[in-house]
Amino acid sequence: MSEPRVAEHRHGRVLELVIDNPAQRNALAPAISAGLTRALRLANDDASIGAIVVRGEGKHFCAGGNLKTLADTRASRPRQAIVERIAGINELARALRACGKPVVAA
Repeated sequence: MSEPRVAEHRHGRVLELVIDNPAQRNALAPAISAGLTRALRLANDDASIGAIVVRGEGKHFCAGGNLKTLADTRASRPRQAIVERIAGINELARALRACGKPVVAA
């Protein structure tokens, strides 16, 4: 299985971010949260981007957190896993809130 990722496509002044993990209903694995956070921050600083569209590949937008990766991580590092997951989701929420451009979930 390939690593879940966030694909980026430009359509003029619109940046399309695609959560590309359809086998898991585009659940937010740590790599996806980090990829979305990075892309949102870069887009916010790019004057050539006027708006951002976030969508999921396939039939689902996003199933939420990936419970399997959370359980696997908790089994090996219980407390640290929770702290890291919460920090990653918080960073994504901060990036969305701080973005000065319209962000559309489609």
